[in-house]
Amino acid sequence: MSAQKPPPPQDQRPSPLKRPRSPSPAAEASSKKPAPSFPAVAQAKSQTLKFTISGPAARFQYLRIRITHARPGNATALNELHFRSAINHALRETFGLIGASHHVDLLKFDAARQEGLVRTPYASCPTLRAALTLMREYQNNELRADVLDSSPFLFSIAHNSRVWKPVQERK
Repeated sequence: MSAQKPPPPQDQRPSPLKRPRSPSPAAEASSKKPAPSFPAVAQAKSQTLKFTISGPAARFQYLRIRITHARPGNATALNELHFRSAINHALRETFGLIGASHHVDLLKFDAARQEGLVRTPYASCPTLRAALTLMREYQNNELRADVLDSSPFLFSIAHNSRVWKPVQERK
């Protein structure tokens, strides 16, 4: 008979599942005490407010539009009524009766520069911009419409900081 050692009992064998492990960095971090916080910092964090002022919450979109004639010498300048009618004509020609049903308000018109300030519902803005891009004629006059500025806030169109020129003081 050969002399073999008997296997150790089950409870004495080292099990890979029961080996002692070193604690992970995450476990070490969670076991540490949190850093003390100052009352002023905690109070400031609790008073932080967050809100969004653009997007679907905006009811209207404002556009500043300029209409330019292909032959300025031959064409007559548009008045306020014809400017508004040209926008409706563009909507009707591009999108039919459904397009013409979009609500568009002409808030301000400058006949000398052929520019107008238009208000439309936020959801109708892409349709209006597409119609103005595709507009090519009105009453047998070739013309184009340029959207100079667009914003959901009227104030940002009225006061554009990129073209702002400060008033010089009089002496």
